[in-house]
Amino acid sequence: MTNRPSMTPDACPAAGIIDRIRSLDRFHVENAISRYLVETKGMAQESFGIYLDRAKHIDQSVYSVICEIENAMTYEELRTVFESLTGIPAAEVVEGRIRHVNTGRLITSTIEDGRGGSSTHVYAWHPMALKDLEKEHIGKGRFFLLRKDYFHNIEVKSGFSGPTDAVRAVAADTQVSRNFIYPFIRDALVHGATDIHIFPLDAQDIYRIRFRLLGDLVDVHTLKAEKGRSLVNVLINWAKEMTPSLKTDEKRRPLDGKIICRKEDVGWHTDVDLRMSLIWKPDGTNSDVALRVLAKTDIRNEKLQDLGYLEYHTGMFATAVSRNRGIILVTGPTGSGKSRTVNTLLTGLPSTKCILCVEDPIEYQIPGGRQFQTFEYVEDAGSEKGGKASIHVVGFPEFARAFKRHDPDVIFIGELRDEETVSTAVHLSKTGHLVLGTLHVSRATQIPQMLVEDYGLSVDAVADNLIMGVNQVLVKKLCSACKEEMEEPLGNIPEWMKKLRYPERDLFLDSIREKRFFVPSLSEGCDVCRKTIGSGGARRLLSAGYSGRTVLGEAIEFRPRHFSDGKISGYHMEAKVEAADMSHSILMDAYNKMALGTIDIDAVTRLL
Repeated sequence: MTNRPSMTPDACPAAGIIDRIRSLDRFHVENAISRYLVETKGMAQESFGIYLDRAKHIDQSVYSVICEIENAMTYEELRTVFESLTGIPAAEVVEGRIRHVNTGRLITSTIEDGRGGSSTHVYAWHPMALKDLEKEHIGKGRFFLLRKDYFHNIEVKSGFSGPTDAVRAVAADTQVSRNFIYPFIRDALVHGATDIHIFPLDAQDIYRIRFRLLGDLVDVHTLKAEKGRSLVNVLINWAKEMTPSLKTDEKRRPLDGKIICRKEDVGWHTDVDLRMSLIWKPDGTNSDVALRVLAKTDIRNEKLQDLGYLEYHTGMFATAVSRNRGIILVTGPTGSGKSRTVNTLLTGLPSTKCILCVEDPIEYQIPGGRQFQTFEYVEDAGSEKGGKASIHVVGFPEFARAFKRHDPDVIFIGELRDEETVSTAVHLSKTGHLVLGTLHVSRATQIPQMLVEDYGLSVDAVADNLIMGVNQVLVKKLCSACKEEMEEPLGNIPEWMKKLRYPERDLFLDSIREKRFFVPSLSEGCDVCRKTIGSGGARRLLSAGYSGRTVLGEAIEFRPRHFSDGKISGYHMEAKVEAADMSHSILMDAYNKMALGTIDIDAVTRLL
């Protein structure tokens, strides 16, 4: 436990501090922060006004925008500003017995002096919160400033008073609440993580928390096993609220559920969806959890070029979406940005089009689009004898069938995952609608084979309706500020490259031979690309040398003549559609981006 600096009776003069608190208003606080950013951080004077406008636009406090979303300063620095403004000293821990916690802004505790007397300590993360105190109580305590992020741990132990405080507080230390989880979700959002992994290491009796950042897993935190199991229990019960079919006592089968975090709880500009996948260990005590982080994003100003598609692909996209009927499918592995590509396509359509979308969940906000999310509901069987409540799922097929009667021009079906959804998509195409969807397959040329063999379509139905197939993966982009050119041209081709299974492999290998490409900086990156988590000695480097991700993609225009001989395997389709121009393939797209210095050679391993 960190010791609070020793204090004499007049080290914290209540009268002077009370006067400062009473004279404070929002203008004084924001002006002090602005001065700190300008004088200490070297920020332009007008920048703080931009932060204020941004906070108002996304309905957040300016402190959340500066400290959590923009990372312009830390909560440690913010506390330093408050300390100089008010004269209230800093504290690292709450001492005494906690009497009350007021909505995460004020904590009141009692300090026993051992002689039958006591004093009151009041802790706040924001000095304006002290105005919440009753006037008759404001002069009776000592005041301290805590960092805001400390409250997430302290609130877990709040409300303990009486002789058994110490025992109960120790027991509570192994328990967690949603307030304990919010900082991890916020960190994932700030750093751009797509997934949170929580899993046990049985031999070490711990749980580890990892983020998937730029496609790689990085360690961010470690918990004792008991606290890790408590965290998992909170997630399961939380997911039950949005997933009626989830059985919280089921430990023999994997569980899938949905969690929605309110924007005010995680300090973000929208609510955040988490998709939970949980697999129990055979002991029924520990479990492995993966959370997909889905924060709704406004992509109204985004173009296909921003995703990484080059000019020779964007022209094919423009032609395909101008059609009045047909099916366009975007494929790729989980987490490859398929939905973002489709939504970017939809965003570019004329406002005169009626666009209907069904997704699970809604990841991006399409201006002018009408978006629906799949859901479950519980139907009560009523008072009939022996009647039981039943769970109903309103999924992709139900919405797709309803869309036919909703006067659409363009329909987006979030995922084609079963025969009913696929056949409905084909019917919509036949009746004069443009249908877009996503599919899990490794190459665009394999789409016809999957539709026929896995989903029961006829070859003729595929030939008449499938107009375009897209395949993509996401790879790390080199940081443009610190990337370095290779000292020597590429000599020997790495052995792993020779194992690439693409018809154009030899063309690719010949193209890269004796070329000098770019590589990431060997240092800890630069201010643009360096991502860290933690502080002080606990600070850890999450990534360096790379900044964001880009698409490696291929697009194929399917024509009825490709199906005339009835051969639809991936091998035959590659021979038919790529022989004309292999520069449109995903492997040659990788070469073009290597030549431009966008990616390094290692990014090609994503295609193995």
